[in-house]
Amino acid sequence: MARYTGTVEAPHRPEEVWHYLADLRSVEEWDPSVDEVELVGGEPRTEGARYDLEVRFRGRSINLPYRVVEVDPPHRVVFEAETDSVSVRDEARIEPKGPTASSVTWDADLRLRGIRR
Repeated sequence: MARYTGTVEAPHRPEEVWHYLADLRSVEEWDPSVDEVELVGGEPRTEGARYDLEVRFRGRSINLPYRVVEVDPPHRVVFEAETDSVSVRDEARIEPKGPTASSVTWDADLRLRGIRR
């Protein structure tokens, strides 16, 4: 349905960037579509951690139950969410750019499910 990819440069080492992004509670600080996020299970930055996000999508607010499905510090982290109407897979890839900088690519794949497809 929709795929969003973006890359930014960060003036921080890959370890710092991964630590920040792998705890999905940081998403409120940099994604304007997220109204609220809460850790609801597991430990941040570990496979199986679960988060509830309230997200504005196409003019309405929806709850997305995210979970961490892959961790590879400090290189990447993958999150997935699934509801009756949508499935989402977000992947953050972090690459070093010198001794104190990184490049971050966020790749989000959204797919409608059921009758909305």
